[in-house]
Amino acid sequence: MAETSESEATTSSDNTHWGIAYLREDLQDLRLQMREDSKELRVQMVETNKRIDETNKRIDEGNQSLGQRIDETNKRIDETNQSLGQRIEEVNQSLRLQMREDSKELRVQMVETNKRIDETNKRIDETNKLLSARFAYLITTMVALTGILIAVIKL
Repeated sequence: MAETSESEATTSSDNTHWGIAYLREDLQDLRLQMREDSKELRVQMVETNKRIDETNKRIDEGNQSLGQRIDETNKRIDETNQSLGQRIEEVNQSLRLQMREDSKELRVQMVETNKRIDETNKRIDETNKLLSARFAYLITTMVALTGILIAVIKL
């Protein structure tokens, strides 16, 4: 039995040596594969970072362009508002002047109309006086004629 155990021990150490050699080879292959995979991942990460940087750059350029367009639009809005404000002020001033002129004309027309009304009232008063005098004369004449008629009838 001692022989058997020595031969088995020898065979077993040879098999172990071979197994370890294969394991070492497999480990080296795995290490190489991991290195290649790591390099490939690094390359992909670098490319991805470049693409991210390019995308960020395009976004920044777009934002800058958009910001400029917004600023230009705001400028145009401000200029339009200012122009409209000036135009509104001009129209208001023009309307105020026109209203003053119209008001002056209306005052003049009112004064003239009041004068004409006063003149018409004077004429009406004069006519009323004349009519009153004529009416009184007519009544007096009628009374006198009535008296004459009564006197003639009695005679």
